[in-house]
Amino acid sequence: MAHTPGPWAVGEHRGVWVGPVISAAGGKKGIAFVCLSSESDATARLIAAAPELLAALRKAVSLLSYAAQGGGLAGCNADEWFAIESDLNSAINKAEGRGE
Repeated sequence: MAHTPGPWAVGEHRGVWVGPVISAAGGKKGIAFVCLSSESDATARLIAAAPELLAALRKAVSLLSYAAQGGGLAGCNADEWFAIESDLNSAINKAEGRGE
């Protein structure tokens, strides 16, 4: 499955019926328009964080799969785990509006 490459960001453009706009390529490519509501800003942040969340989850699944197939957690490089934790926390913070 292919999607528009990240990073995605929440733009400032808003219309009468449209709330935040999610864009890629430095604001040059529209990804989604969020309908204006009391949750539109939070929804836009979650959508914008999707590429980072997906990438970090893929890394985590890969290491967990290795561990589950007998490699064990001890066989995984601690630096890889810390990098994945950092990626996940960064994406979660972006989704929750605590940094991009």
